[in-house]
Amino acid sequence: MKKTLLQMGILSGLLFAFLVVHASVSASTGLYRLYNPDLKVHLYTKDTNEYTVLAGRGWNQEGLTWNTADQGGESVYRLYHNGLKVHLYTKDINEYNVLATRGWSQEGFAYNSYGSLPIYRLYHEGMKKHLYTRDRNEYNVLSTRGWNQEGIAFYGLTEAEAIGQQQVQLEQGKADFLARIQQGALDGWYSNGILPSISAAQAILESGWGNSALGQAPNYNLFGIKVSTDWTGGQVILPTKEYKDGKAIIVDAAFRTYSSWDESIRDHANFFTSTEWRKNRYQAVFGQRDYKSAAVALQAAGYATDPEYSNKLISVIERYGLYEWDKLVLY
Repeated sequence: MKKTLLQMGILSGLLFAFLVVHASVSASTGLYRLYNPDLKVHLYTKDTNEYTVLAGRGWNQEGLTWNTADQGGESVYRLYHNGLKVHLYTKDINEYNVLATRGWSQEGFAYNSYGSLPIYRLYHEGMKKHLYTRDRNEYNVLSTRGWNQEGIAFYGLTEAEAIGQQQVQLEQGKADFLARIQQGALDGWYSNGILPSISAAQAILESGWGNSALGQAPNYNLFGIKVSTDWTGGQVILPTKEYKDGKAIIVDAAFRTYSSWDESIRDHANFFTSTEWRKNRYQAVFGQRDYKSAAVALQAAGYATDPEYSNKLISVIERYGLYEWDKLVLY
């Protein structure tokens, strides 16, 4: 019996919570520093295009200085003084507005003050310039060389925090992919008796979470299904890894192409029963209620040449809790 939308929503929500336990934490972006030896000033930007363009205009790239969160925390604003040819960064909205009346041009939001890494600000009265650093030692040394310490200007992300947020972003992308293919995987059980967990795991393995050249537009092939004599649709030739005598080799193969992921998922379910030969070959897969048995049967039928294919399917299913999808159709 098909589950109600409420039941599906609850279980889906539990699965996504299983996948992304910290989804409320925003992703991070690297903040880069440049230096102009003629102007004797620094510039900070998270815009990689600006970072690249300025490198061709007299600015020296000094690499990644710290990481900034894409969302959350307090906004840091940027101002520019045309006479001094310098930039200033502040999260103090009052300072931002007052300086606008004193020759500074407001350039709007620059990045977010977020994280546990303090970023210090110094000011040189003679040069009329500010400097920002996360290096406490640099902060102290410069104070002996004519720079006035102005304390913590804002906060950035430590490397550990940035890595954690990048992982969150990655996991969120995986959750989005699963949400996109879930209904098609469920429908595959009702139409052809293929467990949803198996369909999802195959899509993940074969397309790299939808990111492979074959899985992306204009091909939309999530399952690595190749062209066969009964196929009348589009095709594309791409290099692929195959296993011969237990050894991996790279060969060119013709793959089916689709107009969307939805069409790919439907064809995947229909593939196993599309000819009498396939019905006989994959009969141990149809209606199998245990994902481990289904994975083993799929490999035994020759769906893939990888000798570890069934183990990889089982690993993906268990790592991401895809067996929860099976509960939506079995109970």
